[in-house]
Amino acid sequence: MINSSRAIQDASSLAMSYLNKFIEELNSYTLLNEYKEMIIDIVKKIKEENL
Repeated sequence: MINSSRAIQDASSLAMSYLNKFIEELNSYTLLNEYKEMIIDIVKKIKEENL
């Protein structure tokens, strides 16, 4: 039997690590600051809503 609670925790953890990696990658690109900040703010809101 699958432990769904554990599976959800694992999936959430994996999603958070992907979001963190996305921010790291985004910071390595030379985008206009306003666009970079806008994208980072969106990612942070997603992370906050899923904690």
